Amino acid sequence: MDFTKRIIASIVFCGLSINGIAQTLTGCVVGKDDRKPIAYASVTLKENRLYAFTDEKGCFTIKNVPKGKCTAVISCLGYAEQTVVVTINNDGATLNVRLAEDNLQLDEVQVVAHRKKDEITTSYTIDRKTLDNQQIMTLGDIAQLLPGGKSVNPSLMNDSKLTLRSGSSERGNASFGTAIEVDGVRLNNNAMMGETAGVSTRGVSASNIESVEVVPGIASVEYGDLTNGVVKVKTRRGSSPFILEGSINQHTRQIALHKGLDLGKNAGLINFSLEHARSFSDAASPYTAYQRNVLSLHYMNVFMKKTQPLTLDIGLNGGVGGYDSKADPDRNLDSYYKVKDNNVGGNVRLDWLLNQSWITNLNFTAAFTYADKRSESYSNESSSSTQPYIHTLTEGYNIAEDYDKNPSANIILGPTGYWYLRGFGDSKPLTYSLKLKANWNKSFGKFRNRLLVGAEWTSSRNKGKGTHYEDMRYAPTWREYRFDVLPALNNMALYAENKLSMAIDTKQNVELTAGVREDITSIPGSEYGTVGSLSPRVNIRYMLRFGQDSWVNSLSVHSGWGKSVKLPSFQVLYPSPSYRDMLAFSS
Repeated sequence: MDFTKRIIASIVFCGLSINGIAQTLTGCVVGKDDRKPIAYASVTLKENRLYAFTDEKGCFTIKNVPKGKCTAVISCLGYAEQTVVVTINNDGATLNVRLAEDNLQLDEVQVVAHRKKDEITTSYTIDRKTLDNQQIMTLGDIAQLLPGGKSVNPSLMNDSKLTLRSGSSERGNASFGTAIEVDGVRLNNNAMMGETAGVSTRGVSASNIESVEVVPGIASVEYGDLTNGVVKVKTRRGSSPFILEGSINQHTRQIALHKGLDLGKNAGLINFSLEHARSFSDAASPYTAYQRNVLSLHYMNVFMKKTQPLTLDIGLNGGVGGYDSKADPDRNLDSYYKVKDNNVGGNVRLDWLLNQSWITNLNFTAAFTYADKRSESYSNESSSSTQPYIHTLTEGYNIAEDYDKNPSANIILGPTGYWYLRGFGDSKPLTYSLKLKANWNKSFGKFRNRLLVGAEWTSSRNKGKGTHYEDMRYAPTWREYRFDVLPALNNMALYAENKLSMAIDTKQNVELTAGVREDITSIPGSEYGTVGSLSPRVNIRYMLRFGQDSWVNSLSVHSGWGKSVKLPSFQVLYPSPSYRDMLAFSS
């Protein structure tokens, strides 16, 4: 811990060593055709992460902007994003923008992931139009849009996990895979039992996604609990008319409704999204199917727009669905399998642009997710002879007994003949998270600096009963293992990172990002105890620009090194009795 504190202190000291002179950027954003003001459009300066939202008149103000050139990104739901280079002089600058409507009449549509050239690490972006052209059904389908990706038939029947490094073997360790965040909230399955791959994305409404950023390279130390990259999802935000979307193919049906409502008089924005999707494997008998019904609500408001804008985001989402073969008349009605895929989640986020000499931005996020993964199986069983069914939880010798004489016997003598067996798997993972981070951005001469510090706390547990049976008379060899008696998995993380950029001249630029993250994982009352894990990460890039008339416009050389830590999951920490027996037998 002392070593970690010294590293974090060094990064902070390095970040605090630069200062600069700043001015004010003002302007207005209107529609290109109707010239009407656009409210709640975001204006973000790439280099220093300063931002503003337009008011009801479409006007904005960003104070304390460093002198020199900066890149402004203007975006709003329903309009095509626009990037403008602005020069800030002694008198500041004025930026007036006319945004074109984002519709099918636009000349250019990106149909694959677009490389972000302004990021020091490898990063790709995918916008809404790209997703529409590919008819994405789940978030896992975006892998086909990345370099080397293969086209897939959109379907919900197979819960394919999103993995950014092809060929990487992660089976055998639950919850391994790519880190996925939706509006800054991590999708987490550390409390799931029986998982052998990454987190499921079938419950995420693909139609409500506005954009996706994929980072297969060495991610910022802000992102922990991962093995191979980060995927950051942004859902629809802003005022919009009713949007009705639908898609259909041989095995899948999807329909969705979206609306963004401006409450007026600085009361904020409300976005809602409703989606129904259904997939089946056999078109001749489309009863055995997986379906997804998702409702998302989001409220956003910006206070103190002219001085120190404080952005409030409140999100609530829920889904009801799952797999069901019971209703299929073409199957044996006395044998079926069902599994719920219900979930609910909520988050509150505060983003405060203080823009002071000692701090630029402060962000706080609180979130929770709860899921119901209860499964049910009903099957026809038979036996021509009595078999011993073991239910004991202790070692030693036991005598098999008849169920009618001793229903709680450690070994039950099973029946003969034919009977029906109904079993259940009850899993209810629950996760809480709190996150606080601050950044400090300054420019001085040829140097541009960004310091990030933060802390994060997560807690995961499972409230399910585990595997159980309707009638213990017919229960096979099985040992009761309740998930709800297991202790929670808690993790506290501290991190600091500094990004330094230096313009050598008009054609050369060097960027260096260095950070460290400390994860402190504890499980009260377990043999695991408390463990600390240190994750340093470094990225460096050199860029040389030759000009538009040259046969090579630019040259970029990038190198990076880093370490990431994946938190343990319940399947690894507390394997079920039968799983422990398998491990013992294998050894």
